[in-house]
Amino acid sequence: MDPSWQEVPFIEEAPDVLKGKWNDAKNKMKTLEDDWQKLKVQKGRHEGVLKTEANHLKKIEDDVRKHGRGTDPWEDLDLSIKSVEIQEQLTQSRENLAEYEKLLVEIGDKINSLGQNLNKLDAHGITPMMIVDVSPSFIQEVKQQSERLVEEWIQQHIDWKRKEENHRKEMDRERQELFARLQNQHWDQDLLENVKKTLSELPWHEEGYALEVLNSMLTHAEHELANLQSDKERAENAREMWTDRAAYRVIRIVQALKQMVGSMKITNQAGHSFPLIRIDMKNSQLPERPEEIREILKDYFLQSMDEVLQQYESIEQVPDKVLDEMIGDGKVVLVALRKRYPVLYVYKPQTTNDFLYESPKKHHYTEWETINKGSMKEAKGSGGQLLAARTLVMMMLMTYKRQIGTGNNWTVLISDNPFGQAVSAHILDPIFAIADILRFQWLVLSPPELIKVEVSQRFPVFWELELKQEARGEVLIEQLQHGGRTFEDTLF
Repeated sequence: MDPSWQEVPFIEEAPDVLKGKWNDAKNKMKTLEDDWQKLKVQKGRHEGVLKTEANHLKKIEDDVRKHGRGTDPWEDLDLSIKSVEIQEQLTQSRENLAEYEKLLVEIGDKINSLGQNLNKLDAHGITPMMIVDVSPSFIQEVKQQSERLVEEWIQQHIDWKRKEENHRKEMDRERQELFARLQNQHWDQDLLENVKKTLSELPWHEEGYALEVLNSMLTHAEHELANLQSDKERAENAREMWTDRAAYRVIRIVQALKQMVGSMKITNQAGHSFPLIRIDMKNSQLPERPEEIREILKDYFLQSMDEVLQQYESIEQVPDKVLDEMIGDGKVVLVALRKRYPVLYVYKPQTTNDFLYESPKKHHYTEWETINKGSMKEAKGSGGQLLAARTLVMMMLMTYKRQIGTGNNWTVLISDNPFGQAVSAHILDPIFAIADILRFQWLVLSPPELIKVEVSQRFPVFWELELKQEARGEVLIEQLQHGGRTFEDTLF
């Protein structure tokens, strides 16, 4: 309300007049309100247009900035001059556009030509590939003479494919020959099957990979062959060492055998050297040098190793018993002597006592096996002959053991009643003769009633032992006699 309302003069007009003015004012007020609403709508529309134009201007500014230029303020420019400049720029732009369109046509033609060339290459199975390092001259040549180069590439590809096909056929032929050669190889069966399986599964068409696998197999094979060669050399060295040792061992045994037999000689009354034991190889000779038996021992060791390795996977698994049987002295000597032991001949005592005055003859001797067991042509020896033969061999062995152990001293031989009924001179003479030569001190134990005078008188000392019953029990009575045996009736 107007604060000075009290000063407003009173209206003195008639009510009808005032009512008319009120209505007029009211109508005018309504008209003003309608105009205000129209102006308000127009304002909103103009604000929207301004906002749209502002956005459009902002977009234009952004587009201009994309081309590296900012907006140019034209407020202070002469638009007529600017129009001329714009016309000149438009003309230049149209000329550039024509050149660009011409260039696009040329590029299109080149693209079409490139597509046709690529189709040609693709039709022949040639796949383009990216090459980084290309010389400028080659690029220029491709640009200028692409058709010629493509034809050359196609021809080169055809030639290469032909060579590749020939190479593939040759490789297939060699592969078949390789499998044929493998089929005839006497290799370890597992190794042969593994090699054939690997080669069968190998992708031969991938030559690079196949070559890599084959080279790997070859390298592995060369490595294994080198190891095998090294093992072979060590094995050969070991075999040579064993062969040398075995050969020397056999020669020593042969020499010992000859030495034992050589010691069993006496010089008889006629001055002849008469051996009581002989050995004979029957149409061959005992080896004297290791070189004579090295080869046969080497072959034996090779054969023996093959036999045991057929039964066991490695030499470490072979039992010691098997090795001992294979390389024992008896087996090695038998092999060295070609599986023929020398025959041992022993002097066969005869009543004529030929060894005392004759030179040795073949009929004076009998094979050791025959005198013990007999043969198809000859009976075994008598009790006295067996005693003589066995005693001679026993003395020979003991003499050799004595010479190895304690030198050439006397050897004590203790026997329990060896004579029995063997009292003949032709039985006892060779035994006592060789006992003196070989330095044997012979102690014989026997009841006195079983000792014949023909035997006891050959001993220089007689030691009588007797058990007598006394109050405190049995007492051993000793009586030593030198120079022979004394007979007393009270003793019998």
